[in-house]
Amino acid sequence: MMRGDMDGGFASITLNGHALYVNAHDQRGQRLLQNGAPFSPVAQALWRDVLALADWDLIVDIGANYGEMLLEIADDFRGQIVAFEANPALLPYLRATLAYRNNVTIEAMAVCEKVGTAQLNIDADWSGASSLALPRTAGSGNRITALQVPTTMLDAYFAGSAARRACIKIDVEGVEPFVLLGAQRFLAGLDNYAIMTEIRHATPAVLQGLARNWRVFLRELATGRWVAVDETSIVARPDGVHGDDAVLLPLGGP
Repeated sequence: MMRGDMDGGFASITLNGHALYVNAHDQRGQRLLQNGAPFSPVAQALWRDVLALADWDLIVDIGANYGEMLLEIADDFRGQIVAFEANPALLPYLRATLAYRNNVTIEAMAVCEKVGTAQLNIDADWSGASSLALPRTAGSGNRITALQVPTTMLDAYFAGSAARRACIKIDVEGVEPFVLLGAQRFLAGLDNYAIMTEIRHATPAVLQGLARNWRVFLRELATGRWVAVDETSIVARPDGVHGDDAVLLPLGGP
């Protein structure tokens, strides 16, 4: 059900028993309101799979947008949740969505391979396309503005963290390889981790690098079964799989 102040931009739908707040003037927000369901049901299902893999003590959402992925986390989860969202226009909605939790930290910064600042290219019409890279909607007529935002890297942000088992989602419109580059020490220090990362904008070289450095799985559309891919098949994408997102697990695991 939709409710909220449409004139002011605030509107919401109910997802998993909680309000997901969106900007009704954002085309992505409008799509969520119209569908009354997750924007990408297959990606949402894959994320649920990843959340169920282990007893995580840390969940990280990089590129949280309105927070719909975080509403998949069980209400009784008592570990640490960190949501990174660099677009300041989205922060009021994300904070409203997650206000029911007392174990979440919302960081108004971008994640990449360095600590400092970078130019965020904001798509004012479709919030999901905003990126440190050139937005995929550039040239489409959408309004693109540039803003300097603070950046961090996971190696620095989680230095000294007590977390041992981390579940991580990365959706940053083509900057995913740089997030992973800045996370090597952090990941190496964990007992276990799983990463769901968007790969729809990845080049063949990036995809092959993922397959060399991790065990990579895609989700079969018909069955929900995970399909392992190697350096060749990740580029070609097996028939009948969801090819926009992949799961990365450490090498040498079960």
